[in-house]
Parts: sequence; structure tokens; C-alpha cells
Amino acid sequence: MGKNNKSNKGYTLVEMLIVIAIIAVMASMSVVSITIVNAARAKDAAIQFDTSLATLITKSKNMKPNYTKGSFVATDFCMIMYKDADGKVCYADAYYDSSTGTTMYEASDVVTLSTRVDANYVGTFNGTTYDESVSLPVVTNAIVIRYDKRGNCVSGDGDYLFKKRNGNKVAHVLVRKNGSHVSR
Repeated sequence: MGKNNKSNKGYTLVEMLIVIAIIAVMASMSVVSITIVNAARAKDAAIQFDTSLATLITKSKNMKPNYTKGSFVATDFCMIMYKDADGKVCYADAYYDSSTGTTMYEASDVVTLSTRVDANYVGTFNGTTYDESVSLPVVTNAIVIRYDKRGNCVSGDGDYLFKKRNGNKVAHVLVRKNGSHVSR
């Protein structure tokens, strides 16, 4: 009179192990995907920066800035790179006043890189030597990249490293004194 009641089935150990293995594979694939996306963002930032440098060189050689704001009179085009108060890396097309040694830029010209991208400057600017361990200066002491009419780099020459937030270098843009720049 003993009937086996099999209606109360559960999962077997093998089924549970298969599900756990599938979840583990999917989780590792998502981590790899996120790493690839962050590396692509850093590489894209370096390409954008390099393109902006090429535009700056062309403008410096061929155009005279027509920008005045109060007592500020632009004599040259330039580009600045800095970290904002939140630690995000920014750069912007700017204007330089040689009589006062100051720069001016419009907030609408600022390019803010993804929060997943970090950047460092390796070189000497205004008597301060920067290496990979020194962070970019905040906005008030931004690195100013400027070229003369012949296309030579007057200030801001050095290596601009673009990294993922974990510190792994993905790309860099090397700006030389002779005005050439290389993106790798």
C-alpha cells in the first residue's frame, strides 16, 4: 500500500552546478566587455585630443584670433588641459594674451572626458616637472599648449597619457618642440 509520491521534485545537484557555471561564464564575459569599453573610451579620448592639436596647429599658422573680453586681448590660439574640481579630465580650445600671459576660454568649448578615463601629462610646464605619478593640475594651473606661426610648440610639449581609471595606460599623444605630434 505504499505509493511513491514523486510530485515534490527539487533540483538535482548536477542541475544546480550547470546553472552556477553558466552564471560564472556570463559574469566573466561582462567584466571583459566593460574592460574593453573603458579601453576604447581612453583610446577615443586620445584620438579626439590629437585631432584638436592638429586643428590648433593649423589655426596658429594661418589665422589671427579675433577675441577680446574686457582688458583681455587674444594674441594667439592655444589649448588647455586640466582636471576640474570633481577630478574629471578636461581640455578646451582657448585664447592666449601674450601681454599678460593669461588664457581665456568659453565654457561651451570644454571637452570633459568620460569618468572612466584618466590622463596625465609627462613634461615640464611653468617650471614644474610632471611625471606619471603627478596628476594634471586643476583648472587654475592648466597645462597650456601653444604654437607659434611656424608651427613650433612654444609651451605644453611633452607626453599626454590616456589611461583607464585603474591606471593602465591605453594611449598617449606625444607633442614635440618642433610642433609634430604622434598618437599611439
